[in-house]
Amino acid sequence: MSLISISKIYSQEFKSLEGLESINTIVDFRKDNPQEVATYLNLIHQTYMGVKMNINENIDFVIVFTGPVVKLLCTNKDGFPSEEHETIDKIAEHITAMTKDGMKMEICLYATNAFGIESDSILPELEQILNGWLSVIGYQAKHYSLLPIY
Repeated sequence: MSLISISKIYSQEFKSLEGLESINTIVDFRKDNPQEVATYLNLIHQTYMGVKMNINENIDFVIVFTGPVVKLLCTNKDGFPSEEHETIDKIAEHITAMTKDGMKMEICLYATNAFGIESDSILPELEQILNGWLSVIGYQAKHYSLLPIY
């Protein structure tokens, strides 16, 4: 159960969003603790839905996963204690729900290669890109607001 109800976030009007016709956000996501990743994904999803309710459909949220977090974004749970498997499944559920709601997600292949992750085990909702940092740089150059999750 969350501390703040999702319906409150969806229905609340935010003064900071008044007058805006569009929002573009790039999330640079690097956390790698499974519980923290699940919590942050839930919060990002709630934030996206809150923006969506206030700005309508003219929003673009992109999450770029780089670094060791990529180990949590594949179907292979080898190397993780069994008590973390449920949380890793929850992460995959968050990814699916967020994608269905219109969020875009990218995974850095430089990081997946560095951590020995096979491309065919990466969650299918994630666009595989060669270098996540280049993606973050590009989105920022296009005036996307940066939301760092380190």
